[in-house]
Amino acid sequence: MTEIDFILQSFKSIYFDFIHPVFSMAFDKNALSQLPTPVYLFWLALFFFITLMSLFQNYRHLLKARIIEDTPSSKIRSAAQGYSELTGKQYALPNHACLIAPLSLKPCTWYSYKIYRKNQKNNWPIVAQGQSVESFMLNDLSDICIVDPTGADIQPNMHETWYGFSANPQGKSKYKIMLFLGFLFGRYQYKEWRMDIGSPIYVLGNFSTLKKNEGSIINLISKTGLTARQPYLISNFTQLQLAKKYRLQSSFWLVLFLISMPYSLWWLSLI
Repeated sequence: MTEIDFILQSFKSIYFDFIHPVFSMAFDKNALSQLPTPVYLFWLALFFFITLMSLFQNYRHLLKARIIEDTPSSKIRSAAQGYSELTGKQYALPNHACLIAPLSLKPCTWYSYKIYRKNQKNNWPIVAQGQSVESFMLNDLSDICIVDPTGADIQPNMHETWYGFSANPQGKSKYKIMLFLGFLFGRYQYKEWRMDIGSPIYVLGNFSTLKKNEGSIINLISKTGLTARQPYLISNFTQLQLAKKYRLQSSFWLVLFLISMPYSLWWLSLI
């Protein structure tokens, strides 16, 4: 027997020994009719919940994609007050200390992180997590605008995951051997999402120009005043990339809905 034949035989064994019986029972009316009523109702409710959730998520992501595609980009200097789309590069606010990501210790405008710790059951529960709320600056060469990240759906393109031995990693090691040892033996997993200084930025939100004092104004974009049908989006991705990403996510939820809906109705017919 060749190695390929051995692998195929292993998959067949797994399928018939575990997956096939479970799959067969899920569509076996006689087996399902023997389930206790509370158990049957629980699974029925779960399937309908998945159906409704997938339909809602499909609509939610498709709405975001369409709004992104239909909203033209504006320059800060000529942007209309209200729901606007801005693009440019991001920096720390003038006269403000640069934000430092707590795990990698790298300068950034925004970060989010999670720390997991392996327990005796080989599970990885979250032991620490956080996200920055500090405002930063968008510069599109026509003017500058303050970006308030509070309440935004943030899609950064910088994501790092590594392992280590301490709850406080003090930066990501530059040595591959240490990262490899951490992957093999480390009891901590670190995940960090960032938007780096000087990187491109896309923002869709409520744009307003505020008068600070005589002869001085401040441009601000935030979630304040937006309706439920007006998502507040911040991303390192371009307009086209972000729209494509939301459309792919929408397609995933649509497929899940098309699978879960008929199955839920089939379960309902067994009553």
